[in-house]
Amino acid sequence: MLVPRSNGRGLIFSEVRVVRAFDYPIAGRSFRFAIHPPVAPLEHVAYVISEFKTGRQCGLLHMKAKRRLISAAERHLAEVVRVQGETELVRLIEQTQAEGTLNDY
Repeated sequence: MLVPRSNGRGLIFSEVRVVRAFDYPIAGRSFRFAIHPPVAPLEHVAYVISEFKTGRQCGLLHMKAKRRLISAAERHLAEVVRVQGETELVRLIEQTQAEGTLNDY
């Protein structure tokens, strides 16, 4: 999976290995998310949650147990939806997808 990141002069794209992928419903629609290791080592961060098509980062996971990754990611996304609101999160995802997708599924 490709994820965008900044190198200080612009965007570059890095290939990451998806550990888990799952669909999560937001505002009556299903979006695909991927759980993958960070592109560059981050202190205490074991995995990153990204929207699958665009690679847009949606959260960080500090746990290392793979068997509970999806449930932890779903709890994190539920909290993001609660704080930001379903409409705002869907708008951000759709806006990023309209700018272009990096990954197909």
